[in-house]
Amino acid sequence: MKLSLSSRLLLSLVVVFLLTTLCLGYILFETSEARFEKGRETQARTLARGLAEGSLDALAARDYELLERWLRASIPLPEYAYAYISRPNGIITAHTEPGLVATRTEAQRQLDETRVTRRTYREQPVVEVIQPVWLGRQHLANAHVAYYAEHENLLASGHAWVLSGALLLSLLILTTATYLILRRVVRPMTRLATLIDRSSMDGAPIDTALLVRTDEVGLLARNFDGLLTRLGQSYRDLAREKDRVQITLDSITDAVISTDDAGRVVYMNALAQTMTGWSLAAAAGKPADDIVALSEEGNTQPMRTRIGPCLQRGEDYVGKQQLALSARDGRDYVVLESVSTLRAGDGTVLGAVLVLRDITEVTQITRRLDYQATHDRVTGLINRYEFERRVELALDDARRSHSEHTICYIDLDQFKIINDTAGHAAGDHVLRTLANRLSQLNLCEGDNQLARLGGDEFAMLLLNCPLDRAATEAETILQAIKASPIEWESQSFEPSASIGVVAITPASENVIQLMKEADVACYSAKDEGRGRIFVFDASNGEDSMHQRDMLRATALRDALTSARLRLVAQPVVALADDDARPHYELLLRMIDHDGQIVSAGPYIPAAERFGVMQSIDRWVVDAALQLVNDPRHDIGNAILSINISGNSLGDDRFLAFVCEAMRTHEAPGSQICFEITETAAVSHLARAQAFIAALRELGCRFALDDFGSGLSSFMYLKKLPVDYLKIDGAFVKDMTEEPTDAAMVAAINEVGHVMGMKTIAEFASSEAIIARLRELGVDYAQGYALGKPQELTEILPRRRA
Repeated sequence: MKLSLSSRLLLSLVVVFLLTTLCLGYILFETSEARFEKGRETQARTLARGLAEGSLDALAARDYELLERWLRASIPLPEYAYAYISRPNGIITAHTEPGLVATRTEAQRQLDETRVTRRTYREQPVVEVIQPVWLGRQHLANAHVAYYAEHENLLASGHAWVLSGALLLSLLILTTATYLILRRVVRPMTRLATLIDRSSMDGAPIDTALLVRTDEVGLLARNFDGLLTRLGQSYRDLAREKDRVQITLDSITDAVISTDDAGRVVYMNALAQTMTGWSLAAAAGKPADDIVALSEEGNTQPMRTRIGPCLQRGEDYVGKQQLALSARDGRDYVVLESVSTLRAGDGTVLGAVLVLRDITEVTQITRRLDYQATHDRVTGLINRYEFERRVELALDDARRSHSEHTICYIDLDQFKIINDTAGHAAGDHVLRTLANRLSQLNLCEGDNQLARLGGDEFAMLLLNCPLDRAATEAETILQAIKASPIEWESQSFEPSASIGVVAITPASENVIQLMKEADVACYSAKDEGRGRIFVFDASNGEDSMHQRDMLRATALRDALTSARLRLVAQPVVALADDDARPHYELLLRMIDHDGQIVSAGPYIPAAERFGVMQSIDRWVVDAALQLVNDPRHDIGNAILSINISGNSLGDDRFLAFVCEAMRTHEAPGSQICFEITETAAVSHLARAQAFIAALRELGCRFALDDFGSGLSSFMYLKKLPVDYLKIDGAFVKDMTEEPTDAAMVAAINEVGHVMGMKTIAEFASSEAIIARLRELGVDYAQGYALGKPQELTEILPRRRA
């Protein structure tokens, strides 16, 4: 029968005490109380230290059952009042009295040496020894051992001198027995404690001789060896996970800063260190508001991050306002700020994570595109879209303040001759020279705005200038244009212009009508012999404009009623994806009275003016949807693009018509793409959004047509969830010769891709343009180099019988 370590130790001590009690009892009885107490305290310290060292394995593994067994095996009751193990916060994890487990006692935090205190236990005084339990630098727990302060005499009173003769023999026996006990029992424990201490410091392995023992020492040795193995693996796993997280955080394109619950920096990834100019070593422990120098754009007043409010309220924050970030090295960034709080399992806020998204490049591109979208690239003047926007502001002001403004519509005479004879470079030089001359004019106290509308057309908005005075100022404009010849290389050009003048009054209808009236006035000036000024009024302008547009609108309406409208298709070709679905844009053609097929494009403005366009759009939609299930032709999985005018987009009933037509023809929305021009979408923004949302529910796609021709801000693009962005052909057709056009195409393509849209370049008229588009990463192209508009019967295969 093998006795346990505690049993053998107890038996050995009993034998020793039986042998030595007779010899030493009288002497021990006479020994001073202080010395005897010191011995008891030393013994209690030893037990407490052994209890602490032996509980490391169970505490690290949180094996409270093993901890309980070890506690009971280590403490010889009832010699001691009690013993227990507690956490630094005072929670009891094991006790010789099980009923006290999980109760709280006095907290003993960061105890670094043995402490002896006197207490009262069950109305009796006890001495309690507290031994801290440390694993490396971590304070795991405290071991408590208590013995009664009052003790019984270990030896009955008698004649001490009777025993004095046996003192030497008793001491010899006691010394020999103690030596044997320490050698046989305590020595393995000491070896184990030494090895455990060394292993905790440098990871030294446990002696094999201890591991093969079958007693408690072997059990402790094997458990501790297993714990060391698991801890080593855990440390290696944690190190690998830390490296993985570090690499991940350093790879993302956002600056990430984590803080503690007081807002002090704990971690910064590489990009955060670059954007703030602070290294992690320098920033650690400092308030994040001292590291991240934010301010509102255009305002140098510093502002705090949202970390503080988020920590106080325990909430997250996602910012949409663009903020300026200034680094220590002087570099500036434009960022979006977001903050997420870190919480423990019980909901306690542990800290926060600040994410700064660098949108500097996108912002610069957007601003550059905003400028390019509102300014003419040749002259640097504002373009037609921006001019019309300012006219609209002037019209609002006229209605609000009953003031009067004026538009001078300027058309250069015979400008085409300059381009044809001297080339476009000479034409551009003439345009820039005239733009410079007109910009220097001080008309109406300088309150004027000059624009190039396109080609050879300029316009000047004279604010707070009545019509009679504007006529005089128009003469000044005409004289400035004719002031002197313009030299180009060896040639000299004498420019001339025709000017139409129209008043902006509270009675003016709208911007479109004002621009038409200005155009008519300029056209009338040319009719009078060029180099003239014509002031528009209703009686002078109505006939010429009305008659011309009425004839065109009537012709288109007659073609509709007499079934002389046709749809042709032009392929939209993928530039990179060879497996892309076939895609065609449906274009409107008209058979004139001579039987010739002509483009309906020149008739569209007149049709829009006289309310014919809604009927035309309905015919186009109905005819296009019929193609999907046409029994004669097989379109397969091809996508058909249908153009929608601004008139129909503003018609409340048009959406219902489209939905009903799709149900009638059983047309799958996945094969239909509606094209809306940029101008129409912006002019009817709310209805465009509703139109897009409703038809996207049916699976339809959308393309924003002629993008770049007039949009002044990309904020509208954010509000229009389209699938395709069609780059205006005006930028594409000359992109191989004009670096500015190529940059515009690249910028629009990049912004489109950032917003998750496919891009389509129009007017791809040569292989050089197609190659350049591929270099820029444009997704699709459309133009004569890839395919001319053709009859559908020539493109779509016939269905098999």
